[in-house]
Amino acid sequence: MDAVRVSLAQLFMQADVVALARIDAVADRHIGETDRTDLLEVVTATLIEPFKGQAGAKLDFFLDAHGPAYYRPGDTVVLFLETPASGHPLARYVEAGNLDYLSRQVRATEHIVEDRSLSDYRWVLGRYANALAGGSSKPSPGHMESTLFRMLQSDAPGLVESALIDWQTAGAHLQFSEEQVQGLVETTQEADRPLNLRLAILRTLAQQRLTGPEAWDALFNEAVAADLLAVIRSTQGQENAYFEPALRKLLGSADEDIAGAAARALGHPAYRGSESALGKLLDSDSPRLNYAAVAGLAGMNSPQSLAILREAGQDHTDERVRRLIGARLKTAN
Repeated sequence: MDAVRVSLAQLFMQADVVALARIDAVADRHIGETDRTDLLEVVTATLIEPFKGQAGAKLDFFLDAHGPAYYRPGDTVVLFLETPASGHPLARYVEAGNLDYLSRQVRATEHIVEDRSLSDYRWVLGRYANALAGGSSKPSPGHMESTLFRMLQSDAPGLVESALIDWQTAGAHLQFSEEQVQGLVETTQEADRPLNLRLAILRTLAQQRLTGPEAWDALFNEAVAADLLAVIRSTQGQENAYFEPALRKLLGSADEDIAGAAARALGHPAYRGSESALGKLLDSDSPRLNYAAVAGLAGMNSPQSLAILREAGQDHTDERVRRLIGARLKTAN
């Protein structure tokens, strides 16, 4: 599979050579003896700045992976290169000087660097290089929070995603300062940042008990329907009575996607007290809203919500809704 969750720090430690480079060409090349050649996808790059290992000014490497990293000429990238072990089929080509290295990176793990984030990448890679030079396999605990904080506030999605992986791996071992936590909360409120990354930071803060549900307020106030859908869904797994007023209000949205998502999000015992509001969606002419109401009431699993479902299971005008209610009631506690 191409989708691999691996962080910049993990890639750094696994590689023999790490460098900023400019991609010059990506092309199939016949390599080997005249009577036996391999057709390989070879990347040629020019070194900009090394951070680990020894590399020449020009690099030729083979993309040795399923769904290999996608590079284009002119890209500025962070390369993570390996010298193949003696038993590797391509080792003889490296020994003969036909290739310099191989790369096992797959798509979605490339770090293609835009000009605006170049300084961030240089800073982070320099941190890793200094930690390695000091005899540590990763940034020391005293520096890890500040490294991740810089990455999480970067304009580069690759750095933010990488920091989230390391943060979730480290968990409660990290001790962000109050100022850093506040800075991260403020980052989640910056509308020009990708919403999925803002929500990922917010959910991780909540999982680490570093912030409360009030941190969602600014996001709930965003007017774009597509954003509201993501915000509503992000509360699932973080259920809290604090969200109930906002979710109940959205039940009345003219946008069925919004109203339905709010109904499903309310399907948790934390929101008991909203049974009547959910029950009103069963009177809607929209089957989608009917189904969402059934899901919400069943998930709430209160005496009142189950009573509403039993009544609708007998009286609802849509046979499909009645069948759904019957199935859900069979699994209710």
